[in-house]
Amino acid sequence: MRSVTIGSNDHGGALGRPLSYAEDDAREFHRGLLTQRVHDRSDCELFTDPRQVEDVRQAIKAKSAAAGPGDLFLVYFAGHGLVEDEAGGGDGLFLSCAGASAADPLSGSLRLAEVVKACEASAAASAVVVLDCCFSGHPQGRSVLGPRYLRRLQTGRPLRRRSLPPPRGTGRIVLAACGENQYAHESSYLGHGVLTWALLKALRSAAPAGSVSVARLYATLQESLLRKTNGQQCPLLYGGDHGSSLPAFFA
Repeated sequence: MRSVTIGSNDHGGALGRPLSYAEDDAREFHRGLLTQRVHDRSDCELFTDPRQVEDVRQAIKAKSAAAGPGDLFLVYFAGHGLVEDEAGGGDGLFLSCAGASAADPLSGSLRLAEVVKACEASAAASAVVVLDCCFSGHPQGRSVLGPRYLRRLQTGRPLRRRSLPPPRGTGRIVLAACGENQYAHESSYLGHGVLTWALLKALRSAAPAGSVSVARLYATLQESLLRKTNGQQCPLLYGGDHGSSLPAFFA
């Protein structure tokens, strides 16, 4: 397994309301990966603020390139998802890592399409991206709208539909916290983002088996999130899982 785990609370508030649990979620997910003890610890890298976006970008490229035919390449992100206009038209989702400013929020953000492209290019048997952020833009959730997008909204011009770039190839999967018009909630009661709370619980429950299939994991997460959010948040799965699995977390 080769993994890159990213968490950003946006302490400076450049993107609006700072998050409470994104960095803790990333640290706990990373600790869970290390309980497998079947891979070199250097193959599992953790990024929390104030690490810069270029460091994250290079780590993703390196882990993607190093993964072989028998490997799992895994990227986990918890933080603000930034919806913004892209050059050449359309709009996309950017993952805010560090160093973003209100005037230039993309300066500290990683384009999701870059991550998907790294998954497609990797020789890994499975490449999985887990996103605990949302696509809709909400001050109480894990997503914001960029200034160019907001200016377009104010003009009254039709909004283009936001879409997640579908990964191509077997065993290439994106597991997203919610739909494009939903919020990825944090919970002070749970002390986590709701998706990450359910994910940690499911991976710990899978310890006796050593791993859990992505298909089975998705069904468990869907049930948990719909129940915990009263139907307001439902995770989505993109791509072809091709029997892919994620490692269980041990005590």
